[in-house]
Amino acid sequence: MKGVCRIFFIVILTLNMVWLFSCSKTPNQPAAINGFSGMANIDSTRFLAVHDEKNYQNGPRVSVIITKKDSNITVLPVEIKDWRHAEGRSSDLEAVCSIPGRTGEFLLVESGHWDGKFGRMFHIKLNLSKQPYQATVLGVFELPEFDAKGPGDVEGDEIEGAECVALNGDSVLVLLGERGGSSVYPTGLLRWVVADLGSDSLLWTEAGKKGKTVEAPGVWQNPSKNRDIAALHLDTNNILWASATEDPGDSGPFNTVLYRIGTVTADITNPIQLDSQFTVARSISGFKTEALAGPTTKVKGSTFSIGTEDEIYGGVWRPIQ
Repeated sequence: MKGVCRIFFIVILTLNMVWLFSCSKTPNQPAAINGFSGMANIDSTRFLAVHDEKNYQNGPRVSVIITKKDSNITVLPVEIKDWRHAEGRSSDLEAVCSIPGRTGEFLLVESGHWDGKFGRMFHIKLNLSKQPYQATVLGVFELPEFDAKGPGDVEGDEIEGAECVALNGDSVLVLLGERGGSSVYPTGLLRWVVADLGSDSLLWTEAGKKGKTVEAPGVWQNPSKNRDIAALHLDTNNILWASATEDPGDSGPFNTVLYRIGTVTADITNPIQLDSQFTVARSISGFKTEALAGPTTKVKGSTFSIGTEDEIYGGVWRPIQ
């Protein structure tokens, strides 16, 4: 039946019993089955999520997740009518971060260039005053093509995490997480850049371009293929967290660990102080966590929120203790 949720089965994760569900697509509720490739807090109960639909695909690109006490989440689409770029709507959004000090403003980040196209970062303003929800693109940034990616087996840039740090005026420091697990990037890599929101320009330092390598903790079936950074989250104490995943193929089995990377400051020359040793903070077997954010106040005791992109199995949102 169109617009009616169908219950599939129950899963237990971190001692929270929750429903795994899929809803048929309607004009005002996309199915959570699409999966979540990035997520950021809007406020204490709502999240902005991005989806990895390619430029030629018609699925949702941005959604709002609304959490409720003792009730299923609601996932509503966000309409963007004008992407303000010659290459059109987004292609493979993999990360999102909220801009500090600018209520309702976010940066949406594509995974990178593909065959010489895309590789953009969109500055948006979210409007939740009425449904359907809307977002306006205020500016578009062109990311460098560090390593070419293209058709066939050509591997290249795969940005999967982003976080924003407040600077003065119209400037914001953006942390970008390269996922790793490829011949080009054997491990994860953290880069950083200053984004000028007034001129839509990026100011790179040599250190920011070079970045810092990150190798996730955990036990992996194939250590050369695990993705060290599948998502990033900067908490209110300026601690940077990441998820790392294992993805042997579209049918899994998937595996995720959450771990602490280090601390972050507004120093544009060296903003990330890596911990001397990375240790697993949470293990999530059977799921591929590509979205990581803070908790919701609707679930007592939660410390993180996750969204998964489980390929042929779809995706789920969960609070984590």
